[in-house]
Amino acid sequence: MSLGARLADGCLQMTPQMARHVGSDETVRDMDIMRAALGDQRLTYLGYSYGTYLGTLYAEEFPDRVGRLVLDGAVDPSLDVMQISKGQSDGFQLALTRFARDCVTHSSCPWKGSSANVIRGINRVLATVGRTPLPTHRGRDLVQSEAITAVLYSMYSPAIWPTLRQALRLAKIGDGMGLQQIADFAADRTGPNSYATNMASAFPAIACWDSPPAPGIDGLRTAARAWSADAPVPELAKALSWGNAACSAWYGHSPRGAQPAQSSTTAPILVVGTTYDPATPYAWAKSLTRQLGTATLLTYRGDGHTAFGGNSRCIDDAVNRYLLTGATPAAGTVCR
Repeated sequence: MSLGARLADGCLQMTPQMARHVGSDETVRDMDIMRAALGDQRLTYLGYSYGTYLGTLYAEEFPDRVGRLVLDGAVDPSLDVMQISKGQSDGFQLALTRFARDCVTHSSCPWKGSSANVIRGINRVLATVGRTPLPTHRGRDLVQSEAITAVLYSMYSPAIWPTLRQALRLAKIGDGMGLQQIADFAADRTGPNSYATNMASAFPAIACWDSPPAPGIDGLRTAARAWSADAPVPELAKALSWGNAACSAWYGHSPRGAQPAQSSTTAPILVVGTTYDPATPYAWAKSLTRQLGTATLLTYRGDGHTAFGGNSRCIDDAVNRYLLTGATPAAGTVCR
């Protein structure tokens, strides 16, 4: 049995009564129960990333109960799990090129001269740790999957870039501690076999249920080769294809599948998109805005995943105004 199939089997065996009920369809119904319990006639909601998908489904399922919905870091509901991963592969590669361009402007950057040198250096680190795990002085050596996780996670916010620069400096001289610390933080890992949350299980359980099945080994291999062919950091592109292995063997899937949003709500909805968002590419925000007929797109021209909450006063003011008064910003508003 493959590791992906073992994960699916473990969820079904250990939580048989819950496993088939953690998909987004049922979560959206739970959201409406909470709305009713609070005594609200309409749902006021701020959703980030995957939370935008829940907000979109709510607008479809309960169009007359939509209040003020902010969808920041939009997921395009018309995409299946492989299409989402391909979009993220491209998004993370773009974010890495921007990190590399920024890196060479700092004295702490482990590679000097040009952003191309930084990209080559990252590829060398990933190749090295792929052959031989790096010591960390923490009781576990750094393996390549952890190094990849650390690099991907660091693209979620420019605030993490200085930490990644320091971790890459250590890895360049054969010390994997910094990258492993980032990877552990990203996975909520607190020890060799302990975690602060169940995120590592919940993420595939929800994502695999919500989407049609991913292809099998041959299909994942083909995608990995295609996505990595022209990627600046090929190992990251490969990882984003192979990361769907569990969804190839999942025990069930939502009947909804992947389809464009269709909501009859008349309530104005605010979609927020970040131009260089690696995890939910800006194109998805534009697509979701088109699909939701009452939506307005607010654009943040910047780096990182999602925008509201301290990245831009312009974004924060516009979102707060909408939540408090219902007034959406003018169409085409761009904040820096």
